[in-house]
Amino acid sequence: SRGRRAVVWNDGVCDTLKDFVEVTTYEPCDVEAGPDATICEGSAHFLSDATAENCGTLMWGTTGSGYFNNPSQLHPVYTPGPSDIAAGSVVLYLKCSSCCGIPCPGDSSAMILTILPAATAQAGADGQVCRNLAYTVTGAFAANYSEVLWTHNGTGSLSDVTTLSPTYTSGTNETGPVVLTLTATNIAPCTGQASDQMVLTIIPEPSANAGPDASVCQGGVYILSAASANNFSTVTWSGGTGTFSNIHAVNPVYTPGVGETGNVTLTIMAAGNGSCASVSDNMVLSIDTRPVISAGPDAAVCEDLLPYTLTGATSSGATSILWTTDGTGTFNDPTLVNPVYTPSQSDIEDVQVVLTMTATGGPACDDVVDRMVLTIWRQATAFAGQ
Repeated sequence: SRGRRAVVWNDGVCDTLKDFVEVTTYEPCDVEAGPDATICEGSAHFLSDATAENCGTLMWGTTGSGYFNNPSQLHPVYTPGPSDIAAGSVVLYLKCSSCCGIPCPGDSSAMILTILPAATAQAGADGQVCRNLAYTVTGAFAANYSEVLWTHNGTGSLSDVTTLSPTYTSGTNETGPVVLTLTATNIAPCTGQASDQMVLTIIPEPSANAGPDASVCQGGVYILSAASANNFSTVTWSGGTGTFSNIHAVNPVYTPGVGETGNVTLTIMAAGNGSCASVSDNMVLSIDTRPVISAGPDAAVCEDLLPYTLTGATSSGATSILWTTDGTGTFNDPTLVNPVYTPSQSDIEDVQVVLTMTATGGPACDDVVDRMVLTIWRQATAFAGQ
């Protein structure tokens, strides 16, 4: 305070008069919210640089959705809200009022708090791949990062690990789940990382083996017992004009079609699981022709009409013919279908002889046998006596 003096001078007659007026002055309130600042998403800000002088009450406020732990304190802690983080910044302001009824106006100050967004990482949806194929990640996403890096826990290899689309190649005989992890590093000055995982299921590829080539005799059936298949969803057999006992069985029975002979290709197809492609394999079934023969009808011949030609014999599908007899006669050529048989004297005396025709077919076929009975009538004889 300062005094102001009033003086009245006398004129030589009156006394001098003096008077004083006391004037009180006040310092106004003054606040500073502090300098603008930057924090990382997920952090709170300690308003340590705020100052206040000649203040009665203090109150912090925000243009955002965050909150102060104690808004009436000079140095509170501010925690940003969702809209603050979304906007990337928020204004914080400090107000003060005069103390004790002093008529000085209040004061206010503001600062801008910038909030740097944290890195985000999404590895994408889980996937699956056949073991013999490479898998490229699609659908991965990252934001607000300085770098990304993929890692895995499998026995295979991962390429392009610093991109959002790496490629995984499975290891030898690797199956089952492999975890691929995407890590995104925050942009400086923020520290820390965000990560996410996806599971890649590796499915073994199918295999199919139709078995070795084989042969079967016409009219017979063939069991595909040597066929095999693994890691399949279904198997399907095809080929030939015949029928399979079950086209979806690994080891069905094949019945050749009517008249089906020669080489027939039978194919097994194994459909893969998941993304695995189908595989197939072939085997050749040789259907050997079964001979059809007839030794002809039984016959009788007079002794004087010998030898006997087997004109009634027939053969088809035979690779060789062989005639035999239970007697002691002879064939002019036993490998002919219609040979000539000359009975021996013993055959004639025995009256009957069995002639057997044997036909040989393909390797898978048994010999086919047919017989006919040749009866030999003796010539009549007469003796008048002496």
